[in-house]
Amino acid sequence: MKRLKTIHRRIFAGILAVAMVVTSVSVPGAAKKAKAAEEEEVLTFGKYDSASQTFKDATGSSDDNVKYKSIVISYTLSKLDESENIELPTVSGYTYNEGISGDYSKIINVDNTDGKTAKEIAEEYIRQVRFNGGEAGQSVNVSLSTDVIKYKTFYWGGNGHYYQYVPFEKSGSEQNTWNASYDNAKKMTYSGRKGYLATVTSKEEDLFIKEASAAIGWLGGTRL
Repeated sequence: MKRLKTIHRRIFAGILAVAMVVTSVSVPGAAKKAKAAEEEEVLTFGKYDSASQTFKDATGSSDDNVKYKSIVISYTLSKLDESENIELPTVSGYTYNEGISGDYSKIINVDNTDGKTAKEIAEEYIRQVRFNGGEAGQSVNVSLSTDVIKYKTFYWGGNGHYYQYVPFEKSGSEQNTWNASYDNAKKMTYSGRKGYLATVTSKEEDLFIKEASAAIGWLGGTRL
């Protein structure tokens, strides 16, 4: 492997997903009722249509008091073969943010300044997303955020947490140190949830972070 002359460190901000709008389904295979994480059901996928590789009957809450500005669509497990992929549609009013997306996680921003309801997003966009789970199937997670997502965001089903990969943008006297990353992570929020420097607590979590990010970053694991 070619060694880079300069390695730009990054911050890993682990975000708890306890109160996030989260739904998980499996594709392909028998339909499962989508659930929100300890919250009311916000998205309902219905039966997976193997012919179109879509959840063509997906719908969501029409509560006008809650508007969402970003969508995160992720495979929550390691890819089992090259045929597994998430194929996004081209829909007016929705912008795929390629710069902060990857094989495991797709970030889509809603162009409407005020955002859209879960029902609008499900019927206008989610219904057209194609999920190819390969021969063995794949676990899929879809979350809606009331914020515009600006950084690479990953979801791991092993602990129900979100992880954001955040570039260190400070310079001059504010060096890219562990201490600075720790402090910056605590200042972050994700849909109202407070951030922290991610702490790896298992081999499985470590492997997930390594595979999902494919980059170097600061992690937690100590106490000052």
